[in-house]
Amino acid sequence: LVETMLRRSLEALLDGKREAADETVRLSRALDALGEDVKAYLTRIAAEPLAERDARRCAAILEFAVNLGHVGAIAERSLVDAARRMAKRHLSLAAEDRADLVAFHAGVLEDLRLALSTLLAEDARGAQQLLDAKRRLSERERAAAQEHLARLSPDRPDALECITLHLGALRDLKRINSLLASVGYTVLDRADP
Repeated sequence: LVETMLRRSLEALLDGKREAADETVRLSRALDALGEDVKAYLTRIAAEPLAERDARRCAAILEFAVNLGHVGAIAERSLVDAARRMAKRHLSLAAEDRADLVAFHAGVLEDLRLALSTLLAEDARGAQQLLDAKRRLSERERAAAQEHLARLSPDRPDALECITLHLGALRDLKRINSLLASVGYTVLDRADP
């Protein structure tokens, strides 16, 4: 569900597709409902006497469910809002910005899958890969901001607004990635004796 939301929000940003934006909002409602169900279930489990390992596992899953809810909120509110502003003002991203956003987004989707498998397998190697990917994405976001400043041109009056929206989308994707990467800390903390 989260992966579909992220894919559709990117379509809305790149192509101004209203139906992609609307679907992202609908999926966000479904994600909220599922998240509430998962939290209620885990809360019932946690109320029972559990071994320490099981209690920690329950807490880790609960934290991941909450973080996925935040990911959905960022996709719905920030990314879709940016897409709607772009469509309303008839703005489009430069080819370099589109390519940058697509590549950045692909990295976040990879990390979504890695976060899930890392959590399920309690894989310390995957956890470290997530944390390394988080660092690399932060570096890419900073580099993108510097590249944008170099590309500003008076020939394109809407460039500043497009750059602001593009950098905002990268920032939002970085926030999403940070929420996903938190699984890495959880798994590594559990691996410590």
